[in-house]
Amino acid sequence: MSEMTLQSAAPTPLTTLTEDEILFRDNIRQFADDKIRPLVKEMDEKAVFEKSLIHDFFQLGLMGIEIPEQ
Repeated sequence: MSEMTLQSAAPTPLTTLTEDEILFRDNIRQFADDKIRPLVKEMDEKAVFEKSLIHDFFQLGLMGIEIPEQ
């Protein structure tokens, strides 16, 4: 019996992001690095969330879900 070798191809992504989605992702990543990362240790130690971030979350579109009317 001959031995079969399986070649694994690179997995294909489940989704491909649009340009807008890539821009959104990159903006959120930058926000997290610039605004959240410096506060993480203090928030963790005090067990308190920095409330000033909530306004920024709304501005970035992170605090709402869009639901089509139909």
